[in-house]
Formats: sequence, C-alpha cells, structure tokens
Amino acid sequence: MGREKIAITSASQGGLDDLVAQSFGRCKTFTIVELEGSRIVKVEAIENPAVSVGHGAGPLAAQTLANKGVSKVVVTRLGPRAEAALRSLGIEVVYVEPEITVREALRKLGVKA
Repeated sequence: MGREKIAITSASQGGLDDLVAQSFGRCKTFTIVELEGSRIVKVEAIENPAVSVGHGAGPLAAQTLANKGVSKVVVTRLGPRAEAALRSLGIEVVYVEPEITVREALRKLGVKA
C-alpha cells in the first residue's frame, strides 16, 4: 500500500474536528492527513503562509502544499488561479459541501476517520 498526503482547508486551528474552510488561498490553516490505503497514519495542521498576502494567495498556498508532498486538496470552493496552480503542480482537487468537519470530508473520500 502506498502513502498519500491529503490537505483539507481548515477554518481555525486545523485537525480532524475543525470545519472545512470556505476559502482556499486565505484559509487559516491546512490539515494535512497522511494515509496508508484508507487508514490515517498522521495528522498535521500547518498555518497557511498565504492567509495575509495582498495578491496571489491561491498560487502561494498551492506551492506550499506541493512542497509538503500533498497529492490531493479538499475544498468547498476554489478560484480559477488557485485551481490552475494546483493542477499545474499535479495536485488533484476534490470539492465538498460547506459546513462539514475535516473528519466528515475525509469519510466522503472513503477514509476511515
């Protein structure tokens, strides 16, 4: 079984019980979940360095996640520049509905969270 890293936009401090953020480029944190198959082996919350930049928040956030080895991002919505940046970096985008927790979003992807 291979390992995979998934990043989920997080509204506050990150973690499985945080809400999925409504924004990608300006979310406060990303919860990065490392999986082995459909099993969680590590959860890490990182601050989004793009949260307060003037312009280019989406591409900066995308590059940050690529540097962390993320292969998939879970979002509620995404701007066109951020989406293009993620796709150019080979990061798959998965959309979920708003007002759910990171744990619920992962379950929708078949992860045992």
